[in-house]
Amino acid sequence: MNNTFNRSGLFAFILFIVWPFYSVINAIRNFRSSWSKNIVWVFIIFYGYTFVVSSSELDANRYRDKFIQVAKTQITAQNFTAVFFDKNSQNLDIIEPLIIFSLSRLTNNWHLLFVSFGLIFGYFYSRNIWYLVERMGDRVSATNMLLIFVFSLIVGFWLINGFRFWTATHMFFFGAIPFLVEKKTKNLWVAVLAIFMHFSFLIPVAIFIFYVLLGNRVSIYFYFFVATFFISSLNLSAINEIVIAYIPDVFHSRVNSYVNQDYYDGIKELDSKLNWYVILYGNLFKWVFNILLIIIYVSKKEYFKSNRSLFSLFNFCLLLFGCSNLFGLVPSGGRFENLAELFTISFFLFYLRFFFDDHLIKKAFQFAMPIFIFFCVINIRIAFDTIGLATLISNPISSLFFENDSALIQFIK
Repeated sequence: MNNTFNRSGLFAFILFIVWPFYSVINAIRNFRSSWSKNIVWVFIIFYGYTFVVSSSELDANRYRDKFIQVAKTQITAQNFTAVFFDKNSQNLDIIEPLIIFSLSRLTNNWHLLFVSFGLIFGYFYSRNIWYLVERMGDRVSATNMLLIFVFSLIVGFWLINGFRFWTATHMFFFGAIPFLVEKKTKNLWVAVLAIFMHFSFLIPVAIFIFYVLLGNRVSIYFYFFVATFFISSLNLSAINEIVIAYIPDVFHSRVNSYVNQDYYDGIKELDSKLNWYVILYGNLFKWVFNILLIIIYVSKKEYFKSNRSLFSLFNFCLLLFGCSNLFGLVPSGGRFENLAELFTISFFLFYLRFFFDDHLIKKAFQFAMPIFIFFCVINIRIAFDTIGLATLISNPISSLFFENDSALIQFIK
């Protein structure tokens, strides 16, 4: 048996060298194999190398320009400290500057920067997906597979475009989910480390600590979750003053840059330029989560209280989703909804494992399936903004000869 696994794993990695994209398809087909998650990981590293910066508005454009500039600059340890950790600096996240600084001492090839992004993001991304796959049970259904696919798209691998926040998202999930489901503490340090990837993860870490201290208080969390539906706006000035009063001085300029009316107006202007289907799918997706959580609370909360792991995850989902509903009213705060959706999709998957024969839940998920499929289609379309032909048809050797690759979206428009 081991020899069979070794041969299939060796074949999978040879296939990756020849044609990375097809090797991912092969890994998905063999998702129960131990090597499959590593194929997805190395593919994301490869994607990082072939990443297409298709627009000046992408965060990746700023990462690329910053890296090239730093590579040309003589930086000492003192300079590095002054640039990245000065009291008035806008960049207080430690990990990304360290990556750029270290790599820029070796090369000025910005593609290798995105290789390092893919290496780090891809590790947590692949492990999080297979955490769910490995606990899905023997019963595989179309619903289960769709939920896994939805999970993989909520914070998809193309979001290395916004490396800091989205990597922090997967890091936090990687650290927190084993504790919630299995009471394992060994990965919790990774959830805390997410703060040093993106400072805003002080908030999810604080929410997690609050949950651990308060415990499972399902009714409190549920009514808080429902109450957040009816809050349509927040006073940004008041929020700014409250936050500033309780955080260290070093974070003040960063908070001011996010929580102010001018930034809010700028975000609203950008949102007004979005295609109608992007706005629609976001609203539909959010409300499907809300409705499913309400149905499960009303109809089944007493039934799965005996399953402590499932019940704990449900409690945390209600708390985190309620908080994310509030954060969505603050500029850029809507990104925390993606974090809440990762945990909630995980809960749905585990819930269906134990209550797959419940008629009401079956009907609810049948209603949700078209919206989940719509979500998948839109996110694949978004991925086309940074996936190029080289990602699909080249390999680690031939990709070296691809110059000025175009994003797939250019061939569709």
